[in-house]
Amino acid sequence: MKRDVNLNLLRGILVLLVIMAILTVYYQYTYTQLLKRYQHDNLTLMLQNENLERTLNELNTSMDRESDLKGKYTELKSAKDSVDRQLSETRQQLSETTEKYNQLNIEFNRQNIVLGKVKSKIPALEMQSAKAQQDIIANSTSASSSIAQLIATIRDLKAGMESTK
Repeated sequence: MKRDVNLNLLRGILVLLVIMAILTVYYQYTYTQLLKRYQHDNLTLMLQNENLERTLNELNTSMDRESDLKGKYTELKSAKDSVDRQLSETRQQLSETTEKYNQLNIEFNRQNIVLGKVKSKIPALEMQSAKAQQDIIANSTSASSSIAQLIATIRDLKAGMESTK
């Protein structure tokens, strides 16, 4: 029995060693699998972290661009509003100037009609002027002879008055 006990003890130790070896191999396999999974998950997390950082940088860049674009948009919108106001004022001035032009054009046409009428009267007036000049010349000749006769009569009268004195 002593031998049996030693043998049983030896069997028990062997069983324990085999169980420990099996457990060691199992734990080693499980550890390797966990390590691989950890490394894979860690790599995945690092890639996701890089993607998130890249996305965050792109988002920050986009926000900066958006801010710049908002500033430019506001600037362009105020410039557009200013140009629209100037355009409206210019259109108003154009309308007023066109109205003045139309009025002046009507007056110009009216004055051209009057000028045409006056020009058509010029030849008749020139003829009247020439006739009047001829009448004046004729009348001045006749007036000159009448004046000469009156002067002669006045001399005669003076001479007659002096002779009667």
